[in-house]
Amino acid sequence: MGGYSTNTVGEDYEFTVKLHRYLLENDQDYQVKFLPEPVCWTEVPESLGALARQRKRWQRGAIETISKHWKMAVQPRYGRPGIIGMGSSIIIDIVSPVLEILGYFLVPVFWAFELLSTDFLLAFFALSVGTGIALSLASLILAELELSQNSTPKEIMSLGIVAIVENFGYRQLNAIWRLLGTWQHLRKHKGWDINKRVGFKKQPPTS
Repeated sequence: MGGYSTNTVGEDYEFTVKLHRYLLENDQDYQVKFLPEPVCWTEVPESLGALARQRKRWQRGAIETISKHWKMAVQPRYGRPGIIGMGSSIIIDIVSPVLEILGYFLVPVFWAFELLSTDFLLAFFALSVGTGIALSLASLILAELELSQNSTPKEIMSLGIVAIVENFGYRQLNAIWRLLGTWQHLRKHKGWDINKRVGFKKQPPTS
């Protein structure tokens, strides 16, 4: 397969797609199995600026991968990984951020100029926020049922609250970062925009 591609910042995503494409093009019978339990630790962004740079880089990596393999979405030979997998990636990673930001901007403007009713305005935001909350809560419930993480009721409650609150500000911020990542891609921006690593902090001993 030639290993990792060197012209993308989303090499893990691109490698997975390339693996599917290679096996399907060579008529190989295969399975891809997913191990949901974490087997290593990684360092997360420590600041809002670092998080923004990470999300914009992820967006550029996704678009780079889609640009290289978009034909998988329109050719039946690639089956579910192509039509469903790549097709949904095109919608979620490329189309979705643009439509979401346009919706947040245009719907209130149309309402202000009385081109939309108040009922439609409220229904739009209720549907937008409600869908986000439902998906987050469903993911939380699925993880608890399928992975048997033995989370405490307090932990589940905290995650449930976060799943609701994230839709009021944080989700919109992510959409803006993704849109900026798309703009960076269009401007041929390359590189990782490396964030400062602070290392793992020692935890106090528990008793």
